[in-house]
Amino acid sequence: MPTLLWNTDKDTPPPFNNVAYFERSCDPFNPKKLQAALDKNVDASDVPESGWMGIDWGENPICFIPDGTGFTLPKPEFELVKGYFKDGRMFAYPVAEYTKELKERHATEFAKRKAA
Repeated sequence: MPTLLWNTDKDTPPPFNNVAYFERSCDPFNPKKLQAALDKNVDASDVPESGWMGIDWGENPICFIPDGTGFTLPKPEFELVKGYFKDGRMFAYPVAEYTKELKERHATEFAKRKAA
């Protein structure tokens, strides 16, 4: 059995395999979040961030990795940056060729949201 090398936490995202970037997120399968998705009268704003949502190049959420998930792969090289959401959640960008373009796209989105 491979040796566990490290765990995800609020400061360490999972490996970036097939993911453009990660953003801090609450568990989308939390019962209260599911209820809120079905009933607009349910407030799920108190569900805490508890892991990393993997986002693809088209800005689609494609996976959720909870904090404490263990990996046998090497730790990724990454940069944590405050995202464009009002709640200040963090984005984790990989050290990669396309990161500059991704950050520019997010800066544009931040400016649009700030102006609105």
